[in-house]
Amino acid sequence: MDAEQSARMLADAQSAGEPHGEAGQAHDGHDGCELWSQHVAAMHLFMALDSQWRMLATASSVVYCGLDYTAAREVASWMGLDVSPELLSQLREMEAEALPLRNARA
Repeated sequence: MDAEQSARMLADAQSAGEPHGEAGQAHDGHDGCELWSQHVAAMHLFMALDSQWRMLATASSVVYCGLDYTAAREVASWMGLDVSPELLSQLREMEAEALPLRNARA
């Protein structure tokens, strides 16, 4: 992602009232969450993938298994993001944190 795309994403977050950070600095949001500017692209991608979770349905419940990475690559492309090892690592970290929370709600 180039500097222009990063600036546009930060501006979008700011206009939506989301916590945001300046380049290279953390911003303490209203809910105590910190988001560094180098993680903005991964956060936007993660949020865009909200409906792209692989699930297993059983007779009594639904189990979230993880993100659909085929869809993630396509969505990242549509967003103009370069799928780099760093972006994938950030996405996987968010997935690992979200998975138990999703399964607790399921």
